[in-house]
Amino acid sequence: MFGTTSAPETQELDMAISFEKIFIVAGFLLILLAVQLFFKLRANGEEFLRKKSSQISLKSRLNLSSKERVDLLEVDGKSILIVFARNAQPSILEFSDDVIAPEGRHLS
Repeated sequence: MFGTTSAPETQELDMAISFEKIFIVAGFLLILLAVQLFFKLRANGEEFLRKKSSQISLKSRLNLSSKERVDLLEVDGKSILIVFARNAQPSILEFSDDVIAPEGRHLS
């Protein structure tokens, strides 16, 4: 009545509009992903791409009794002493550089 277009012409017009909408939405999503990646890279630097795992090594173990022991660990260059006691939670102590000499001898 108001429009005099035939049915096949409106279907072609609707298809063209739907493809245009799909391309617009896909482009918008790609732009959002690019912006998100940019901000993540800028915030985290290179650590976002390469995650560094911590290095843990057991330097020394001293058995005090059958149920108690002391472990000296090195975690990322820091010396940590862990005391395991019977019926108690382990105690964790971090040493500073002035307490332990590089050769492993204790300073007085």
